[in-house]
Amino acid sequence: MVRPARAGDRGTIGSRYYRLGRESDGINFRGLVAVRTVTFLCALLFLVGCSSGTKGSGDPVNGTNPPFGDGDLTTEDLRTRPVTWSLVDDQGIAGSPGETVLLKLRAAMAPKVRLYTDRTYTGLEFSPVPTTVSIGPEKIIAGVGKMTAGGETIRKVDSHFGDQELEYWVGTVTIDVPVTIAATATANNTYNGSVSIEYMSCNDKVCYPPKTVTLPVSINVTR
Repeated sequence: MVRPARAGDRGTIGSRYYRLGRESDGINFRGLVAVRTVTFLCALLFLVGCSSGTKGSGDPVNGTNPPFGDGDLTTEDLRTRPVTWSLVDDQGIAGSPGETVLLKLRAAMAPKVRLYTDRTYTGLEFSPVPTTVSIGPEKIIAGVGKMTAGGETIRKVDSHFGDQELEYWVGTVTIDVPVTIAATATANNTYNGSVSIEYMSCNDKVCYPPKTVTLPVSINVTR
């Protein structure tokens, strides 16, 4: 650390040409200016170094690229919808009280985007948020079972997550979700429900923040 210049000092900072102290009967103001300039440049280089060193870090929940990303989310990335969700059957689901029926979802991924499955991982410093599905209202839906995918589930090493083998889908996949209609639901009624899907996706450069989408679904309770 550089201490303030004192009369009689003849130290050097950065170069032997920058001297502190007295020359003849006055303070070497050129030396003081040089020291301040060097200090400012060092601070600026430190800040630049910190900025470049944190590339790929951030908070995925708040919308910045997570710590396992290899790049930064660009404006184009943020405009891109990595996964588009829809119901396979616009008519919703139908079943009698106490019956378990299938809710069919379609996930269409943008090019080079991978959607992580419902698998959870332990022992990893970072892991993807698994795809989960919930449906309501609770008074009509008694439970949701384990989802199954109609397309290929890829199992490969993913460099975003410490070179671990993970499960994900690419392209377009159909997901079947078993849904049990409550035994207390009133028959011969149609209810306006909703299905919420939480998921996470990545491309080759970065991971998108985890996201939850909600779709309206009609629940037709039959006899």
